Amino acid sequence: MQKSGWQIQAFYLWDALICNLRRVADVGFHSTPELNAS
Repeated sequence: MQKSGWQIQAFYLWDALICNLRRVADVGFHSTPELNAS
C-alpha cells in the first residue's frame, strides 16, 4: 500500500509540474510577441 501511495503522490506532483510549466510557457509566449518576432 505504501508503494502504491508513493506512486500516486509522485504522479500528482509530476502532473502539477507539467501544468505549471505549460502555463508559464503559454503566458510567456503570449505576453512577449516582440521577442519571438525578432
